Amino acid sequence: MIGLFAKRLRELREERKLTQIELGEKLNISGSTISMYEQGRRMPDPDTLYRIAKFFDVSLEYLLGYTDKRKEVDITSIFDVIPVGKLLQVPIVGVVKAGPNGVAYEEFQGFEYIDAELYKDCGNCFFLRVRGDSMEPEIKENDLALVRRQPEIPSGAIGVVIINGEEGMLKKVVKKDNTLVLYSLNPKYEPIVLTEKDEFIVVGQVISIVRKFT
Repeated sequence: MIGLFAKRLRELREERKLTQIELGEKLNISGSTISMYEQGRRMPDPDTLYRIAKFFDVSLEYLLGYTDKRKEVDITSIFDVIPVGKLLQVPIVGVVKAGPNGVAYEEFQGFEYIDAELYKDCGNCFFLRVRGDSMEPEIKENDLALVRRQPEIPSGAIGVVIINGEEGMLKKVVKKDNTLVLYSLNPKYEPIVLTEKDEFIVVGQVISIVRKFT
């Protein structure tokens, strides 16, 4: 998919007769970042993907190489169902990490569709593919966690937290005095205690879990 995205981005930029620097200025990112995108060395985060698609007036499916149709694909042609209400297209990622501009999203795995009426405050959401068994039995490996990006989450909620620049982890976050305690739902894993001295980023709160049955 990275290769298809790189090819589409270069084609769209050249159609507009823009240099990498000029496109970067219009998207408020550097020309060197555009170059890395076009070389397939890096993928944009979800926000930047949406901005690129909007700028070139194409669908995200087209930009990422899932379709040759430049505009939005008919949802019923994908799922063979009649959509109820307006749907939001939400990107699925496999990894979140600390990046140069805050949070980096990696391993794009396509899209999931959610009801816009049910999730009215989900304009900045993404799905994270769950790895491991630390949140079992409630949350299982390969479940999709719908994450709303926000720098703080209520005590007792499940969130995504990045510690020391490593991959983001799904944990129950409890505030105790001046610490954050990250709990696994699986009792075989010990809690992680974070203080002000620790380097960590709260990525967002998990607001729903999607489980696919095969």
